[in-house]
Amino acid sequence: MTNLQAPPKGSRLKGVLTDDEIRVIWPILEAWEAEAIHAQHIMASTGKRSRSGSPTTVDTPRAAMLLFHTGCRRQEIGDLQWPEVDLDNAELFIPGSRRKSRKSKEDEMGLCVPLTDGAVKILRRVERRPDRENVFGYTKRPGLDLCNLNQKIDQRIKNAGGTPPKNWRIHDIRRTVRTRLAALGVSRDVAEALIGHVGFRNEMERTYNLHEYWPEKRKALAMWEANLRAIIDGTAEKISAPTFGQRKKENSA
Repeated sequence: MTNLQAPPKGSRLKGVLTDDEIRVIWPILEAWEAEAIHAQHIMASTGKRSRSGSPTTVDTPRAAMLLFHTGCRRQEIGDLQWPEVDLDNAELFIPGSRRKSRKSKEDEMGLCVPLTDGAVKILRRVERRPDRENVFGYTKRPGLDLCNLNQKIDQRIKNAGGTPPKNWRIHDIRRTVRTRLAALGVSRDVAEALIGHVGFRNEMERTYNLHEYWPEKRKALAMWEANLRAIIDGTAEKISAPTFGQRKKENSA
């Protein structure tokens, strides 16, 4: 470890959101959605156009909340299409053509993601538009670009008098979901299948273990949703996560 280069101060590579950070972000998303809906109502009653009440604006916080509920990648949700959504059976299907990596047959087949009750409620609030199949977005570009969403959230947190998480990224949400699944006791096979990671499985496992873990994935996400709600409400049990330096001291004691 002597010659290992330390990361730059202030950097937050491969970050996971803490309970306190989630409690800062989530109310902002709810307030953002409520504000946009209110602006839409005003726009409809007066006949005036309002940028703050555009469908794209109200879509943005909803898409962000779905990232927390599903653990999907940013554009898997941003480019979500209604044919990929089955609200009656509470599930999503992300086709292989929209997956980040298509190096295996499992990637090419696509990814089935269960929807929690909270995720279904969010999607039921989204108005279907007859002129397009995309769930989110109302610009010339199909879908919704969530690339700089963390910056928009940060600004709203600051406007509300709060302090945003330091140097966080939208992908931290996905890492947070995966990390919390492990903390909740979800097995690696189930958690990795849930977020669509297949690289950890060797060729033998891919050939002989064809179980899709669907019941287990649904149960795991239900556990995470309950934990997420408890975090937001401030009733979740804190999970101790000592830093590397703390672990060294504990091991030497």
